[in-house]
Amino acid sequence: MAHKEPMVAMESARILVIDDEPGIRSFTMRALSSAGFAVAEAVGGHQGLRIALAHPPDLVLLDLGLPDLAGEQVLRRLRQQRGSLQVTDGR
Repeated sequence: MAHKEPMVAMESARILVIDDEPGIRSFTMRALSSAGFAVAEAVGGHQGLRIALAHPPDLVLLDLGLPDLAGEQVLRRLRQQRGSLQVTDGR
């Protein structure tokens, strides 16, 4: 049986977690940080947009049910500002 090397995160991979649920955000950030990713957080859509536009991440984990700005609107604005984005919805 072949030995598999553990997955190592790229040093430069930056992930932005946008979620208003503190428990989900905290768990996600801890897991990603322990895997070696540079992780930033935002508690809402407006804050997430500001962070994403000021410091473009490699990946955004986005809650679609944000109270201040719907996730779909955040995604639309990011696409307008940054061009094409790859999107996966987890289904």
